Amino acid sequence: MADVNLNPIFSRIGAIGGANIYNAAVTTSDGVGNTGSNMTRVFMSDANNGSYVQRLRLSPVGAANNIATTATVFRVYYSTVVANNTTTSAADTHLIAEVYSPSQTASGNVNVVFPLEVQLGFAMANNTSIIVSAHHVMAANSGWKAIVFGGNY
Repeated sequence: MADVNLNPIFSRIGAIGGANIYNAAVTTSDGVGNTGSNMTRVFMSDANNGSYVQRLRLSPVGAANNIATTATVFRVYYSTVVANNTTTSAADTHLIAEVYSPSQTASGNVNVVFPLEVQLGFAMANNTSIIVSAHHVMAANSGWKAIVFGGNY
């Protein structure tokens, strides 16, 4: 264990995590949900030494041409739950940000989409995760891609 950074200022290696958000709606902000059905785990910290997360980018995506996304509120959580298909609770999953997204036309031929950025800027303990939920169900053939930029210690 000689390579452990006892005073982590900079991460040891870059880490990027991401997932598509196509799941069911979560209309509450207390952290209660399920990571396999209505909440999406988008980043897992390093299992041994933890991680640093810089930011989260949400980008609209379309599975067909000129598909409009649903306007919604995204909620970003810090959680000690790392397994998929696991129920989260208010005791283990904590709201850290909310961001409103207007409807955008993804996969358009004459328009570009505008990603949303959520600044995170914190160190994560080992075996923890960043989870995202959407307040409304996504429209057919559309969704959002969540990407977390960070690094592992």
